[in-house]
Amino acid sequence: MSFPTPASWSALAVLLPLLAAVAACFVPTRRAAWWLAVAGSAAALGCTLGLVLSPAPPGLPTPFALLTAFVAAAGAWRGRDLARPQLALALALLAALLAALFADGVGLTWLAMEAALIAAAALLGLTHDDATAAAAGWRLLVAGGVGLGLALLGSVLLYLAARPALGPGMAGLSWTALARAAPALDGRLLSVAFALLLAGYGTLAALVPLHTWLPAAEAALPPPLAGLLGGAMTNAALVAILRARAVLAASSAAIPPGPALMALGLASLLLAAFALWRQREASRALAFAFIGQTGVATFAFGLGGPGGSFAGLLHLMLLTLAKAASALSLGDGPARRRTLAAGLVALAGLPPFGLLASLFLIAEATARRLPWLLAPLGLGVAVAAWALAARVAAPPAAEPGRAPAPEWLALLPAWLMLGLTVLLGLAMPGPVVAWFAAAAGAPR
Repeated sequence: MSFPTPASWSALAVLLPLLAAVAACFVPTRRAAWWLAVAGSAAALGCTLGLVLSPAPPGLPTPFALLTAFVAAAGAWRGRDLARPQLALALALLAALLAALFADGVGLTWLAMEAALIAAAALLGLTHDDATAAAAGWRLLVAGGVGLGLALLGSVLLYLAARPALGPGMAGLSWTALARAAPALDGRLLSVAFALLLAGYGTLAALVPLHTWLPAAEAALPPPLAGLLGGAMTNAALVAILRARAVLAASSAAIPPGPALMALGLASLLLAAFALWRQREASRALAFAFIGQTGVATFAFGLGGPGGSFAGLLHLMLLTLAKAASALSLGDGPARRRTLAAGLVALAGLPPFGLLASLFLIAEATARRLPWLLAPLGLGVAVAAWALAARVAAPPAAEPGRAPAPEWLALLPAWLMLGLTVLLGLAMPGPVVAWFAAAAGAPR
């Protein structure tokens, strides 16, 4: 009996939620659409688990694909009150993000991110009837459109740089082939292409100064959908940046990609840390906390090396789990408030949650390579942690219009995510450590 290949698992993970999205548009009731959303996202999660358990060596997108499907499944389970168009668009967004992660082609990555942007903007447009949500949707559409325009130009330059070595055709648009042929490519073209890709995909990754769409978007989205935008979509954009970084790092003639990533990471951390003190709405506070901690992970990826890449990957995975759990707990009610308080503790990097361990690993890698950067890194982390810890006893007020407190069963995914942040950060099993290390060392 033959088992599905990794390519088959990837294709099914994209196709099944897409089919569920189409079906959700035609079912007669909202409850039926909700069950389709649960089934479609669960099917995607099962397929990504099949990919993880396959004998193929893991690449960097693999853990992010698993995390994206998990966040989507948790949001679907919590999204019983969402309208049918919202459920269908959430499934389409999941399919687009998984396609962006699995695609080996530079052009396919761009097309998938474009589809994800359109789905996300449409979700914002369908969320509320007020002008705030519409403005947030337009802000995302305009900022993301400009960013993807820059990314498209960078993709074209990558192809032009690869054409002398790889010839015309699809080979010049493969991330894998580009990384292998990088030593023979034009370093100047690669450098300009990376700068454009960093600015373009950095917009959707919510890196400073291109981050302003995320707090506005999350303030307008229902809690079940917030994890897909501030987590899954930003991670997919960051993976595209890391793939471009792998190409640039393999060329001795191109500029080193590390300093630019470290500068953007530190800027994101410091701006978000001080902006946290001004936030009174829970969703905006979570968005800025996520932006700052994403900056820490970006800084770690800029450090490079096995230690920096592993620490950055671990930090981003734990951050996404903590952020999604916090977003799912937004609203009124004692159970939600306790879960939100735990999520704020996790996002602050305080024990017993695992972000403390990943922050320690990043600080250790920084001390070994660039110890003078420990001061701004420590300042940003301390200020952000202080701002979040000050709100643990009295979390930021939930916005009006949020759904009433759910029953304990609806909060199970949030508690599971928070439990995973404790386990993965403080007692990660040996096989998982080896898997993460292999994925961090294989950016393609």
